[in-house]
Amino acid sequence: AIAAALNGDIVQVGVDTGSAGTWVSDRLTDDWLACHPDWPQATGAAGSTNFFGFPFESRGTLVRLPELGIGALREKDVAVLGLPQGLFDWYSKKSARPVVGFIGANVLKGFRIEIDFPSGMTYWDAGPLPAPGDLDIVGVTLRPEADGGYIIGGVVTKDGKPAVAGVQPGDRLICVGQLDTSGAPMGTVVDALRGTPGETRTLGIERDGKRVNIEGTVARLP
Repeated sequence: AIAAALNGDIVQVGVDTGSAGTWVSDRLTDDWLACHPDWPQATGAAGSTNFFGFPFESRGTLVRLPELGIGALREKDVAVLGLPQGLFDWYSKKSARPVVGFIGANVLKGFRIEIDFPSGMTYWDAGPLPAPGDLDIVGVTLRPEADGGYIIGGVVTKDGKPAVAGVQPGDRLICVGQLDTSGAPMGTVVDALRGTPGETRTLGIERDGKRVNIEGTVARLP
């Protein structure tokens, strides 16, 4: 656990090397959006914030945090998913101290980190900037299945409208363009959904035993 500056507030967060992205308590995201009603927001996990397609991921608040600070270092434009505090009460039972969230690979890949456990210190060296475009993506939440396939766990919504028309939770994602998703790592499938806003990706969907193709537009979420 470390102290990090999120929107100017110093809070305790976990350092989770097993997480693709950054999740925080919705108490934080609610406060941020109350103070900054002009910030774009959406509902549902996408990009690095989409872990396992748990049902609660599709109900999370998706925001871009303008800046996340660790000591004197700063990370810009960080994808964050706000989820109920109860999740982090549970998470705190396995962290060094109570936390209100955790940072994952979308932040950590920009640093080299050394941990001095006896002294309770961490040392952070900035490395290459992470590639942009984490949330420039077709807005669906994926759920990996035990058979190596993927189910659409949810569709990101913004202003009450789905980011992708025609896709439904429970659809099986067969392919993204030329990529056969069966057996593909989740990171590869998520990357296939990313692109330049305005581009389209052909999603091969199986529903009720029938195959349909749906054109999903890459959007800059949220």
